Amino acid sequence: MSKQNTIQLRLAADALLAVRRTADLARLLTLTPQRLAALAAQPQYSVFTVPKRDGSQRLIEDPDAALKAAQRRLNDFLQALYYFERSEAAYGFVTNPADDPAPRHIVTHAERHVGCRFLLNIDLDNFFHQVTEARVRAALQSAPLQLDDECAGLVGQLCTWKGRLPMGAPSSPALSNFAFRDADKALTFRARERGWLYTRYADDLSFSTQSATMTPADLDATVAFLEKDLGYAVHPRKRRFCAENDLKTITRLVVTGSGVELPGDFYAELDETLRDLGSACRVQHKMGSRYTGWLSDYEQRIQGMLGFAGHVLGETDDQYLELLARYQEATTQQPEDFGLYSWLDFPYFQ
Repeated sequence: MSKQNTIQLRLAADALLAVRRTADLARLLTLTPQRLAALAAQPQYSVFTVPKRDGSQRLIEDPDAALKAAQRRLNDFLQALYYFERSEAAYGFVTNPADDPAPRHIVTHAERHVGCRFLLNIDLDNFFHQVTEARVRAALQSAPLQLDDECAGLVGQLCTWKGRLPMGAPSSPALSNFAFRDADKALTFRARERGWLYTRYADDLSFSTQSATMTPADLDATVAFLEKDLGYAVHPRKRRFCAENDLKTITRLVVTGSGVELPGDFYAELDETLRDLGSACRVQHKMGSRYTGWLSDYEQRIQGMLGFAGHVLGETDDQYLELLARYQEATTQQPEDFGLYSWLDFPYFQ
């Protein structure tokens, strides 16, 4: 699917801005008011966990098909509107139309801090769950949307669960950005007063300076401002002060005096993963199509890592092209490599 351009986003944003009442919202989502009210009144979610890269578990709250479809359609309009109303600091969960001259994503976010002398990194703790239904409703009733009480309440019910944004609803990222706009403004103002630069990628907040000074005390003061003044809890272990000679990383990317680089452990992790993929593909090829779902998920994970590498290095970079060739080699198997026998012919699978 081709990316939208800014004209298409403007049309979608204007359609959302025309919504004032519940009937308007139902029409925008191509639902009857009764069906929309029913989805909001009894939201259904499946809850499970998936492993994170650090070995811990990530909670996923997955809405059922009908609810997810409504949230996804609403998200298209929310993302379109946020593109024109986005905070100056926001780089995560932001759509990038095809004709955008300055796209915002994980790399351009890190690039804002290239050449910095000092850096503060702060992660919000369980960010979506801190965006309460009350915060969502307040954002929906503020400019530019200005929904009435009933309509804002309905969207709040439709897109929150247990009183906060769920981890897994397609509408949660955009609504978190809308809800955090006032906090972004306050943090931007505070940073400028001190001669700093502030940016945010989802729940990762970065503050840096090239000329002004920073100390560990500034980290403590910024955490206190977030928690006491803005009401957002900071992850107790994900707060870091980087002095002039320290290695500086932002969302796993290394920020140097001249650019952005992939971390060294990324290559080691991808190398091991590609070797595992090659072995898995050979096994799957011998066993036919009996076990394909898990392998498809594994390939998607590696495709994401390769896409990330291409994003940082550039798609014509020799190192990236070598990684891409290794992926193609791992996933392309020749039947003659395996001889005449299938593993299913042996008694191990009886």
